[in-house]
Amino acid sequence: SNTTLEVIDLSFNRIENAGANYLSETLTSHNRSLKALSVVSNNIEGEGLVALSQSMKTNLTFSHIYIWGNKFDEATCVAYSDLIQMGRLKPDNTDVEPFVVDGRVYLAEVSN
Repeated sequence: SNTTLEVIDLSFNRIENAGANYLSETLTSHNRSLKALSVVSNNIEGEGLVALSQSMKTNLTFSHIYIWGNKFDEATCVAYSDLIQMGRLKPDNTDVEPFVVDGRVYLAEVSN
């Protein structure tokens, strides 16, 4: 296992849901050194994005994630909003910010 890799930028690679799910499994069970992951514009849909959000709950070293440019569904928006609200994901450590319209959560892009 790699114990020194702390930042991975996989932006614009079309890793899609399959790649996001593999990354999530790795971050949950094998890698404890990664601090930051960028998967910007990778054609990842809700399933993969939610899986990555779940890995942040179990891997406490993993503190920065950048997801803009993927396909957000309601489950994705709620998952990242929850991470931010519970303090697990700091607003400065991501490129999205939740907002609510008519009781529904959405994500907006922010630049950090």
